[in-house]
Amino acid sequence: DTPRIKYTQLTDEVQSDIDPTSVLEGGVWTAGTSGVSEAYSVVTDVHGNVYVITSERNIEKYNADGVLVHTVPTVGTTSEETVQRVAVDALENIYAMTTNTLTGKTTLFRFEPDEDLGYTERYHSATDGVCRDMKIFGTLLYGVFNPKTLQDPLAKLRCYANLDGDAPILL
Repeated sequence: DTPRIKYTQLTDEVQSDIDPTSVLEGGVWTAGTSGVSEAYSVVTDVHGNVYVITSERNIEKYNADGVLVHTVPTVGTTSEETVQRVAVDALENIYAMTTNTLTGKTTLFRFEPDEDLGYTERYHSATDGVCRDMKIFGTLLYGVFNPKTLQDPLAKLRCYANLDGDAPILL
């Protein structure tokens, strides 16, 4: 049987000047998140940096050697929000989806690197449903959202464009 999808077309065309095997030459490393008991939703970027969501709603960025290089503090607009997922693009912009535990509202945040080697919030934009996963492919962000009520029983796959603009555009 001939596959219906050419899987080579699904790869991200982003090129890095870092050899991916060089990241592994130093061996395995372990790093404890700063002062938290739980962490989840680990993602990496093309430079070998690792991003982790902590139970305090922070996003911690570790370099390829396991050294904590930055913390994006308390992602969200209220204390009822939890960070569900995080994704990072080739320019090291961080995208985070939060869900309000009381209202079920989800918000997409974008943080971009600033001149102080930290991150600045570029925008946040509300959406519906609870984000269960998200991935970036080139300049598009794809998210899977589960319904927040039984009246809307269908999960949704959404695609956002204009990630580098003032607000994302739902396609």
